[in-house]
Amino acid sequence: MLPEFEANLAAQQEAVNDQDVDRFHALDFTFHQLLCRCAHADAAFDIIVEQKSQMPESAF
Repeated sequence: MLPEFEANLAAQQEAVNDQDVDRFHALDFTFHQLLCRCAHADAAFDIIVEQKSQMPESAF
């Protein structure tokens, strides 16, 4: 799993550098999904999805 986290975080940094908000949000979603999957915390991911839906799209 660690390589997946590293690749995701590197891609997030690239998205920030490129000011690609849509890509950043997609990668951030995947990061949290990976984190919850590793922790066997599906309920936590459901909460994250709910909370992220309430955040402004331009939030970095």
